[in-house]
Amino acid sequence: MSNIAGSGAQAYTVGADGQVVTGKGRLIGLTLSNGVSVGGVSILYDNTSAAGTKLATIQSAANDIAVIMFGDEGVEFDNGVYADWTSGVLTVYVKQ
Repeated sequence: MSNIAGSGAQAYTVGADGQVVTGKGRLIGLTLSNGVSVGGVSILYDNTSAAGTKLATIQSAANDIAVIMFGDEGVEFDNGVYADWTSGVLTVYVKQ
């Protein structure tokens, strides 16, 4: 985890399905980078599992990087952020 300079957001790297953070906060953005031969899709939920309210879906092709940024106000979540990850390097930016 690292602090995005000046924003107060934290960056969490995801490499498997799992809980990114728990509790209330704001989803500021996400990136997904995929390697040579594999594309992927990741879905983020306002939950402690891969169910409930979807916060965001991101997809990138092989040899590509996808970026979604929601700005300083972000997307509010109440229960935490759970990542349903398929492949690549997913980075999730959160303010709590």
